[in-house]
Amino acid sequence: TVYKSHNVIIEVSNPSGDGMNKLGLPAFSDFYTEGRGVRNHYSWVPFVKHKEDRLMELLLSNGVEVNEFSPNAFAELYDELYEKEMSSLEYMGKDLVRAIRIIKVEVHADIFGVDHKLAVKAKYQKGVCDDREAGNPITMRLSPSQDWQQGVRHALAVRVGLLPEMQAEHLFVDPMSHVVSEEIAYSRTYPGLKTIYEVNRVCVWIVDAQEGRLSLIGLPGATDFSIMRWEKNTRVEGDGDLILTQWSWVLAHPSKAQQNRRVSHLDPTTVREEVEPSQKRRVPFYQGEAASSSTQKLPRTVEKIAAKVVPTLTGLMKGRSTDWTRAKSAAKRIRDRDYTCKQFFDDIVAAFPELLLYCSSDSVEATTCGRTADDEYQRTIGAFFTLFWLMRCDYGGKES
Repeated sequence: TVYKSHNVIIEVSNPSGDGMNKLGLPAFSDFYTEGRGVRNHYSWVPFVKHKEDRLMELLLSNGVEVNEFSPNAFAELYDELYEKEMSSLEYMGKDLVRAIRIIKVEVHADIFGVDHKLAVKAKYQKGVCDDREAGNPITMRLSPSQDWQQGVRHALAVRVGLLPEMQAEHLFVDPMSHVVSEEIAYSRTYPGLKTIYEVNRVCVWIVDAQEGRLSLIGLPGATDFSIMRWEKNTRVEGDGDLILTQWSWVLAHPSKAQQNRRVSHLDPTTVREEVEPSQKRRVPFYQGEAASSSTQKLPRTVEKIAAKVVPTLTGLMKGRSTDWTRAKSAAKRIRDRDYTCKQFFDDIVAAFPELLLYCSSDSVEATTCGRTADDEYQRTIGAFFTLFWLMRCDYGGKES
């Protein structure tokens, strides 16, 4: 049985008025009533307001129209403030504001060599799909007693089902990524009540995305998965909400090339002009004689070969071979003090014709892993440079 009670407060404006003696006034004496064979004994006691009453008065006195709240919103606000203690009411100047602490956990995983992050795909609550959550990372409120580290562990366990022992074994929390910001907005749930959000953001990395136990969060295949949880109502025993959240792995840094290609796919010639140059230092594509001769009519050739699903390497590398003289020279001179990084670069691009494969197509063309050909070229040259610098750590390293 569910009982709905209506609490009514009646204030006696004149305790000395006629007939008030039947209620023990004005002396506040005990009095009795009789009816249907039942005798009731009443006494006057100091009036103590309930928390609900004090909250209602506080909101109304600060211009918050509680009658504009959605059904059950006032009860949810009371739970949030006094039962769950997940927020507080404070004064900012003359304004009453609701203060909330939030933790946002951005989970990253290296999937097939590309940085991905976990994001909400859809959220279903009270039988309704809330698409406003789409694209958000793991988000959860912090209680006043929780620090951000505890919040990260709790959010990972509750929101995606990663228990503490799995977190300790397979996740790395980057403490340097933790940042705190404040956002102020009017609450959608409680109209007229200004809310200040203290947002704690932190990045968490999956140590090994190939670990079999991580299949519960869609790894290693980056598949979508769903988590269902029960959020109980602290005021009504056995009552609560069933919340279903769908998660997906998305690219952490979608390349501008892919974005531009989606926008201007009808005119491929505009793609290069739309790509903003990177602020990082980048080496130029090798423009030697071999490269220029290999790029003639290459796009058409590649298209034909790809259309027939025939391996392209044989055709692209025809007539080319490793220049072992330049390769051995680079290996022999790599620790010479007068051998510069520029000379090393010239030697490796001349020695290994495979590097020209990156230059065979438009540098903004996305490869199968999601990066552009130019990005892959920079990564490969960067790996060579890393070897060069490590071999010279004892006298200058990358400054040599």
